[in-house]
Amino acid sequence: MDKNPSYMESVVILAPRELVFGIIEDDDFQKEWMEGYKEIKVLLKTEDLIGTEFEEIININNKEHCFQGRLLKYEKNHILKFSLKEKEIDLKVEYEIERLERNKSVLIIKGWIETSLFTRFFLKYILKERLEKQLSKIKELSENEFKKYKGEILKK
Repeated sequence: MDKNPSYMESVVILAPRELVFGIIEDDDFQKEWMEGYKEIKVLLKTEDLIGTEFEEIININNKEHCFQGRLLKYEKNHILKFSLKEKEIDLKVEYEIERLERNKSVLIIKGWIETSLFTRFFLKYILKERLEKQLSKIKELSENEFKKYKGEILKK
């Protein structure tokens, strides 16, 4: 069991959790909500996805970082948790979506920093800033997509 997260925040989103989860795991949408996201390469895919290994390239402060990742927990439309490692950086991130009402969800983002005390202090600030931006962008994208989707249903 993980210790308490270094960062935890949540946001209510006026969209079904299935749509929110789809935006989080879709590669095209990741480019929109994840600052500095370049690409992801799956290195080893497992049948149930847990344990899947990947490389994720992210630009942070004008420097390209290649993180080695592993999917730690996956429950479709509910939880996506993974680890990211690069040199002295060792993180775990979890996106959890709970249904509040039929078309209303809450997205909870947790981040764990698994590095030395000095690096942890520095990373905590960066992680907090990046995850807060992600929360707000995921909310915006989800609600906009839901409005479009509802409009399509009403036209039929």
